[in-house]
Amino acid sequence: MMNFPMTSKTTRFSGLQARTAVWAWIFVLGLFAPLLAQGTQEEKELFEFAQRLFNDASYANAAQEFKQFIINFPTSDRLPDAMLKLGQAYMGGRQYRGAVEAFQQFIDRYPNHLEVANTMRAKADALQQLGEYTKAGAAFQEVNTAYPEGAYATQDLLSAGINFHKGKDLQTAEAVFRTLIIKYPQSPLVHETTYNLGLVLLAANRPEEALVPFQTIAEYTGKTERKPDALLQIGTVALAQEDLQEAEAVFAQLRKRFPKSASAETAYLVLAAWFAERNNWERAVAIYRNALASLPRNERRQQAVLGLAHAYRKLDRSNDARKQYADFLRVYPRSPFLIQARLGYGRAFADLKNYRNALDAFKRLQETFPNHPISIQVFHDIGTIWRELGAPRKALSAYQAYENQVENAEQKAEARLRIAQIYETDLAWYDFAAESYRTLRAGAISRYAAEGQFGLASTFEKTGQIRLALREYRTYLKHFADEARARAAEERIQYLQEFASPDGAPDSDGIISLVASLPAIAADPMAQFQLGRFLHSRGNHLQAAQRFEAALSGETPPPFAAEARYLQGDTCLKLERKSHLEGQPRAAASWRSRGLEAQNAVVTQFPNS
Repeated sequence: MMNFPMTSKTTRFSGLQARTAVWAWIFVLGLFAPLLAQGTQEEKELFEFAQRLFNDASYANAAQEFKQFIINFPTSDRLPDAMLKLGQAYMGGRQYRGAVEAFQQFIDRYPNHLEVANTMRAKADALQQLGEYTKAGAAFQEVNTAYPEGAYATQDLLSAGINFHKGKDLQTAEAVFRTLIIKYPQSPLVHETTYNLGLVLLAANRPEEALVPFQTIAEYTGKTERKPDALLQIGTVALAQEDLQEAEAVFAQLRKRFPKSASAETAYLVLAAWFAERNNWERAVAIYRNALASLPRNERRQQAVLGLAHAYRKLDRSNDARKQYADFLRVYPRSPFLIQARLGYGRAFADLKNYRNALDAFKRLQETFPNHPISIQVFHDIGTIWRELGAPRKALSAYQAYENQVENAEQKAEARLRIAQIYETDLAWYDFAAESYRTLRAGAISRYAAEGQFGLASTFEKTGQIRLALREYRTYLKHFADEARARAAEERIQYLQEFASPDGAPDSDGIISLVASLPAIAADPMAQFQLGRFLHSRGNHLQAAQRFEAALSGETPPPFAAEARYLQGDTCLKLERKSHLEGQPRAAASWRSRGLEAQNAVVTQFPNS
């Protein structure tokens, strides 16, 4: 291999090339260094701007800026903080769904970050705010599983149990609470957990088991804020078991040991409500009065005032109720129970038949609370008032507004029934009535479906469609034999079969009366008898009875007297049955007396007939 000596030219070229490369790098660095510095500065400014928005509680804007930061600087050292702050901004702005997603992304990306435990807890809080209680319970439980020795381990487990309870997963809630009590027996949250365990057992309809944790707290010799609450629950359980004496003794102990506690005050309301549920309104009034003599001006006192007013209404002391409601509205204009007070105020006026003031009260309620469920309920009250005032069209409008806005299916059906009854009874709009009754009949609620079936039959009867009416009454008995109107349906079928004119038959009463009044007929007992027998055969019993009475009115019994008297008795007894089916007891008794009198006359006057 030959080695060529390096010439001075080659050497000069290589040196020049090296110096050029160095200068090139210096140029590049000089060109891009400001850009890199600019990017770092922009990253810092954007993060700090988002942070200022967050600190100023401008959460929606802060969330938008943190989100933009995450997109613009995916490799930034500040990225973990930005992702965490994004979730916190969503929480501050009550965008809980976004918070859940942001926190989960942080947890997935930085599972070993120091803030993971707090972030898992924040995610659980967001789920709780969304009302997704079982998911929140599982999330809190997950934090405890991951950090069983953490500073908030017992609080996580307690929060898990409370959320499972709220989500009606009582079995899991019970298991979580029992786990906490066993796993952390020295925790200051044990009594809170024991109390909540009792509440879960109550919700699971296991009152005897629930008494154990409540009594454990009540008998605890140390300090715990749950003692008065436990005593309240023990008394409430006693009431549920109909042990009034035990309940009153427990409540008396509660008021003596913890006179200023919320539970001692609530005990009045619980006991009064127990009597109210049993319609013992006099005792309820007495307890509410005792409460008002003891309670300070707080929300429980307000509830006692409203309870007393309601009890007065139930005792037909509506004027006393009205005064209570009026005083409430004057004294507590900002009460959280203001809408209930306005509702009671309007209803007290309605009880007193002071309908104009009632309507004014209801109007003010709806103007003050336009979107509240009670404002929707008030349409029902307004409809009832307008119907009482003889204004069926206004009543119809109110009931329709109620039906359109109420969400509960049973309440919708009840409103539709009232609408149908107004169509049928008040307005005689039978086609609309039939349509409404058909809607009810097709519904899923048996009681109102039965009402729709019966109402449809009644509508056909009122329009003279006897065959259709009979068919619908029989359909009622076929499908709703155990419902309230089964007896009435049977009676209507009997009535229509025995006394109703066939479909399309002309009303002959006027013609018969005219014929019977003709001089030649009126003066002829035999003609009256023959006419009566014809009417009897056609089921026109009222006219037949009149004709038999005329035929037998002479001083001397005619040759056909025995048959006439017998038919007279039979006709009167049929009219007794007709009056009974029509709900006319006095008329029924009168016809029965006349029928028995005619039958006795046949036996005594015509023994050989």
